[in-house]
Amino acid sequence: MSDFCRAQVDPHCEQWEKDEVLPREIFSAAGKVGLMGMLAPQEFGGLGLSFVAYIAALREVARHYASLALNLATHNSLCIGQILAFGSTAQKERCLPHLARGEWLSAWALTEPAAGSDCGSMETAAAQKKGGWELNRHKTFTTQGGRGDILVVIAGTGTKADGAKELSAFLVDKDQVRTVRKIPTYGMRASDTSELLFEHS
Repeated sequence: MSDFCRAQVDPHCEQWEKDEVLPREIFSAAGKVGLMGMLAPQEFGGLGLSFVAYIAALREVARHYASLALNLATHNSLCIGQILAFGSTAQKERCLPHLARGEWLSAWALTEPAAGSDCGSMETAAAQKKGGWELNRHKTFTTQGGRGDILVVIAGTGTKADGAKELSAFLVDKDQVRTVRKIPTYGMRASDTSELLFEHS
């Protein structure tokens, strides 16, 4: 891990921060040493690390460059983690090998202009249509949102018996998402933080 960071991250991170972009090549390189699939089981091309070992690896990357560590955390914990916990067998077989090898980048779209992790005010909604689901509305502050090949999108799908929103997670391909803009940030500028629009996605 340290050798990877010293050789492939340290010489370039200052320029990446100035350019406000992480090149796709660094994710491909990270995939070759297992960083893109730390939590994914070995059967899907991952390392199958324990959560403690995963956190130790993230801390080492963050010691060298926080922007990259942030993207690795989102990719591994939120996206791969969500697919592992709740995805169907077909979804796991389709997505996890590509994600673990760094061939695909992922994003997890939760936050909205008026809703955060509490989700009570979430406006993004999914309606069941013939042959699938349709998503509409707006997400913001989505890490890797503009560059992710596959997105895990949280949307309302109805109301539960107690009156609370029923929320579901959807796997959405990048061609079904419109990127509104890359949001400027004061720190970790190379990490892509995007505003997204879903229109009949």
